[in-house]
Amino acid sequence: MDTDHTSDWDSGKMLSQALVDDIFRCMKQLLTGVSAIVLFLLTTITQAQSIDPAKLAGVWENRGTNFTQRQMFRADGTFESTITSDTAALNRRESGQWKLADSILTLTIDQSSDEGRSGQSASFRVQQLTDEKLVIQKKPDQPQATVTFTRIKN
Repeated sequence: MDTDHTSDWDSGKMLSQALVDDIFRCMKQLLTGVSAIVLFLLTTITQAQSIDPAKLAGVWENRGTNFTQRQMFRADGTFESTITSDTAALNRRESGQWKLADSILTLTIDQSSDEGRSGQSASFRVQQLTDEKLVIQKKPDQPQATVTFTRIKN
């Protein structure tokens, strides 16, 4: 009684291939579902972290070792900035326009006591803005290069 096991082998191969195909189909569906969930969460988090420009209005101060920097942001989109230091080399007054969009704060200088700065713009990423604290990232490629301001209450 010689039995031919070749057909059993071929059936097993077909069964194994069908099983593998089912596993891949399930994994593909699972990854598609996970991708949709991740996209939803990222969108929700981004919307939750959008920064209200009105919250920026007010006077902010940063005290360094040898200097003090004050920024006054007005609700009408104008700003005034002063830097006073122990050395006259750092003293500066500026004014201009500000805009906050997509967490990027852009300052356009209309007038400056520092010759050559009028007409220039600078942009900073706002990492945190609360009622008491403003943290900006000075350079896009250096996330650790931040400046922290404290709101000054009148």
